[in-house]
Amino acid sequence: MKTLLSAAALAFALLAQPGCADEPPEKPAKPENYYPVTFTTHPEGAFVTIFAADSVEYFGATPFDTTLPEGPAVVRYAKDGFNERIDTVVIAAPDTLERWLDLEGQLLRCVAVFECGNAPKAVEFTEDRSELWATMLAGPPSVEVYDATTWERTHALTLGKNGAVELAFIEDSGKAYASQMETASIYEIDMETKEIGVNIEANGIWTKIIAVSPDKKTLYLSNWVSDDVSEVDLEQGKTTYKHRAAKTPRGLYPTPNGRYLYVACFGNGAIKKIDLEKRTSLTLFSGGIAMRHIVPDTARRLLFITDLGRNRLWKVDLATDEVTSFAKTAQKPNTVDITPDGKLLFVSSRGRNNPKSYLIKGPEWGCVQVFDATDGELLDVIVGGNQCTGLDVSADGKYLAFSDFLDDKIRVYEIPPYEVLKNGGGGRSATYQSDVRKNGEGKVPY
Repeated sequence: MKTLLSAAALAFALLAQPGCADEPPEKPAKPENYYPVTFTTHPEGAFVTIFAADSVEYFGATPFDTTLPEGPAVVRYAKDGFNERIDTVVIAAPDTLERWLDLEGQLLRCVAVFECGNAPKAVEFTEDRSELWATMLAGPPSVEVYDATTWERTHALTLGKNGAVELAFIEDSGKAYASQMETASIYEIDMETKEIGVNIEANGIWTKIIAVSPDKKTLYLSNWVSDDVSEVDLEQGKTTYKHRAAKTPRGLYPTPNGRYLYVACFGNGAIKKIDLEKRTSLTLFSGGIAMRHIVPDTARRLLFITDLGRNRLWKVDLATDEVTSFAKTAQKPNTVDITPDGKLLFVSSRGRNNPKSYLIKGPEWGCVQVFDATDGELLDVIVGGNQCTGLDVSADGKYLAFSDFLDDKIRVYEIPPYEVLKNGGGGRSATYQSDVRKNGEGKVPY
């Protein structure tokens, strides 16, 4: 369907174009070419209005097929219960425009949702945000690499007969490292060519987290079942020492001076501090239940640690080693990350377990919470799919990616400026506890 564009709508469309705020633009030339365009949304049924270059208004409900003139167009998406979305696009060829709508009041905006391999465990942007890497616990493929503009998979890497758990990048050397539980080892991958290099044994059992030393000459590997941490000399290409930790070590953080290694212990809820020179360790805290992941705020010399058992985020002051409760999280928090400016914390939580097994889809959706890193205020919440697990904030602080472990999906969101989140009334914070409860059909918004 199409109608003549109203004066108000035309003004809106023109003002939406860059450089139009100070003086009226010249009258656009009459388009010569028209192309078929399909508009799709998740969920379907959004009312889409297109203000096109031929000064005509096109509208319909998604999925919506139409023919549009070549040139810029302003597209408005509207659906009850979801945020209105307005995009400026350029029509230059036949196209399909796919968009994801966000629940009303949510402050982060969805960029893409796409299927991946089996059981995505970790996601990681490259420093320049050109690629997104992901590990598949139930692989192969063990590692998948995506173009971070189109979200198309560019590489699927096989590391023997098994999947992979976690990733670490050393961009100076152009190497990526992926851990593998079953073989208790790590694989080296060339970041440019994607060629698989050496396989280094951890000499432990069930290797998970990889942490890079400040001088980038050593890797630390947490071994889930053997209750120890391997120290890998990258020049020698082998494990040279193993530190006794505590029951089921997972999260790791080596201090910038290279002297200490902090360890989050899943099995007994402890936080350990290893002296890497003296080869000794100290238990700083034992009041948790299932410590999982560590992220540092290097500027303020703080650590934030998720506790999957207590549904809590703990804070460690590195100046004093004092451990305090920072924020209460949703059910079963997994991964935590922080924006480069240290202002925002993101925590993925998988939701309540299925009574039979955590490997079966449970009664709640997973979610990602956004906290103010200075005071713990909850600023927004995204409802995800089944068991939100892997999570990463891009190095420029503009994008968030996380995985739905039991759905074999990856989701990507734009992060608004801190001021928008701080003044956003909490986004979906007030309603997320009801949002994560599954309805009778068992469907997420998309």
